[in-house]
Amino acid sequence: MKGKVLNLPNALTGLRLALCPVLFWTLTKPGAAWADLGLFLLLLGGLTDLLDGWLARRWKEETVFGRLVDPLADKVMICGTFLFLLVRKEMALPLPDGPGLGPWMIVAILAREFLVSGMRSFAESSGWSFPATWPGKSKMATQFACLCVALLFLSGRFHAVAWAPWTMAWMLWITVAVTVGSCGTYVARFVSLARREG
Repeated sequence: MKGKVLNLPNALTGLRLALCPVLFWTLTKPGAAWADLGLFLLLLGGLTDLLDGWLARRWKEETVFGRLVDPLADKVMICGTFLFLLVRKEMALPLPDGPGLGPWMIVAILAREFLVSGMRSFAESSGWSFPATWPGKSKMATQFACLCVALLFLSGRFHAVAWAPWTMAWMLWITVAVTVGSCGTYVARFVSLARREG
């Protein structure tokens, strides 16, 4: 885990964090243009997330800074975007197959992130290997896709499409289900490690 802190992968991680306040600000503004800008910033943040880890491994520039700040940047961007969407009335309107984005959904997402982060911190401080798993990566991909659809929904571009509200509703429910479900795999691994390492 050696390498200079001031490298391109870490700069990309820092850029993702720096994008967050601008992204959140766009979500407070009404209109399609602001939703489009928010979507662009979200996609840019997603691109930095793909590149920073890949470049760090390829160039052998993995650092403790990157290992700690990369997941933090992910959580700030994803959870922050969900929180800011919560105050948008367009997301709270009743949708065909259920309510819109509700506070309980945000609580479920945040609780999962805090719980897994806490287990990972404890495991790594104890010298246990606790890397990300495919359910965790699937969770991140699902959350990201849901937010992209939500921003398209906010832009009004889906409103002329009959199945748009139905799609938005199911994306929200699927995202919460995958997020909570992925937590189970981490809890099971943590319990297994705790029993083995004693």
